[in-house]
Amino acid sequence: MNNFNRMPLEVEFMSQDDVITGLNLTEIKKAQNKLKKANKHSLTISLELASHVPSAVEWFKSDEGKAKFAEEGISWSMDDFAQKMFGRSSGYMHKLRRCAVLDERVVVKFNELCDGDAKQSRSIDNLESYAKKLGLVDENTTDEELECYANAVELEMEEAEAVADSKPKAKVTFAMQSEAGNLAMRINADGTIVFKESDKERLKLAFGALHDIFSADIPSSMTANISNN
Repeated sequence: MNNFNRMPLEVEFMSQDDVITGLNLTEIKKAQNKLKKANKHSLTISLELASHVPSAVEWFKSDEGKAKFAEEGISWSMDDFAQKMFGRSSGYMHKLRRCAVLDERVVVKFNELCDGDAKQSRSIDNLESYAKKLGLVDENTTDEELECYANAVELEMEEAEAVADSKPKAKVTFAMQSEAGNLAMRINADGTIVFKESDKERLKLAFGALHDIFSADIPSSMTANISNN
């Protein structure tokens, strides 16, 4: 298993049989090795790793786990635990934890969505986001209800994508800081110019000054600086 910046004392501690069992380190190591060899973004193996997270967190937070850590003089926060166990932030670890307890049908629906949408990548982040949009799905949710939820989410995502695609794409952006306040302007690919109406006069002055600079003869020293940057 990767050391993930563990101290020698922590490495020795995590080699003890009861710690290996409590934290499910053997299975976690297997999943991490698979993930490393296959692809860091392999959803199937990420979910295999995720399946071991709840029990590891539970033991870490248990009286037995706390006593074991205290016995060795080791004190970890949840952030430490996530980093030293998985090499990731606690936020990502909790995403793994939440995905581990999803109804299997949610994962199936998510994979079906990815099969039909090349832009939708298979990742823990996207799976969790999809699951949140679906809402609560458990053993009491019928297949018909899940199908209805999934169709609604897919339609919502298609509408959001259509809105995003309809927005003009920025071609050039201009930003400047001054004592009078910040200035910003965007020129879209379709030629439209976007800026705050309150900035109009100051933008005129700023671009007028730029016009004067580039209309004048530029010293050779400045030319050299420009070409080198």
